[in-house]
Amino acid sequence: MDEGTDMLQDVALEFFAAAQWAHEVDDASTIRAFHEGETLTFPVYVQAHDDHQQLVVYGVLPGSVDPEHRLDVGAFLAALNYGLSIGNFELDLDDGEVRFRSGIDVEGGELTVAMVRSLAASCVVNVDLYAPAIAAVGTGAMSPAEALDDVGR
Repeated sequence: MDEGTDMLQDVALEFFAAAQWAHEVDDASTIRAFHEGETLTFPVYVQAHDDHQQLVVYGVLPGSVDPEHRLDVGAFLAALNYGLSIGNFELDLDDGEVRFRSGIDVEGGELTVAMVRSLAASCVVNVDLYAPAIAAVGTGAMSPAEALDDVGR
């Protein structure tokens, strides 16, 4: 592990300490925490990629989307992503996992606690806001168009 990773992960750990957000270091480059939002509790992963000087924050929605609903969820996520300025939703078509990803490349610059806070906020706010609609599309309870109307998009 080079010095850049130490710096990226150290800054992320400073953010967690300042936010008084319980967390653990899963491996040399991943910090794991849980966010308890208004609609659900979900894991948040922060990964420091030393080889590219990038920090990525993931919020993973619980459960997985059944195969018969994955295309509808993919269409819904594409519509949600349109217009998001920081981060995006992703769907793994193989296993049905849905997550939100926000990241930053700091090559030639310096990562700050404020930057990590912005990435984490984008992640948790968007997951908490849109998870109920994603779940509704993922179970077939709503069509993508109905869910978009429901969230005001």
